[in-house]
Amino acid sequence: MRRNYIWLVAAVFGIGTAACSSSTTGGTPTPSSSCLAEVGASSALVFPANSAVGVPDNVGQVIIGTTTTLPAGWQIVLTGGGFLITSAGSLTPAPNPLPTPNTIPPFPNPIYQSGAFSTLPAATTFQVSVNNTGSTCIPTVVGVFTTQ
Repeated sequence: MRRNYIWLVAAVFGIGTAACSSSTTGGTPTPSSSCLAEVGASSALVFPANSAVGVPDNVGQVIIGTTTTLPAGWQIVLTGGGFLITSAGSLTPAPNPLPTPNTIPPFPNPIYQSGAFSTLPAATTFQVSVNNTGSTCIPTVVGVFTTQ
């Protein structure tokens, strides 16, 4: 059963990333490098805190910290439990003060950006990635959290 779950998540993530961040050569998707590597940035999940459990399914937003402002066309992608969910619209500046509990990124002077989400599926572990929809890059994993 676990093996089927892993294949389902891999298939859903593969389809989602192929649909929004790959090019085709002869009909075959050909992703390039990590999205953040393309812009020379580092990023970390800030809110919900990385590895948090019991996160309310109506969390409303996911916040990342980066070493550079990510422009329009970037999004936060949540994958897990057979779901592939992308943030609505472009990333926006995160609220100040940051919601708690949060994780402070391991690099100096982070720039905080937020992606909006409607209600998430309950009891689901989500892998959080950052994606550039205007590129052939591979979404970069920045953290994980589990809803209650």
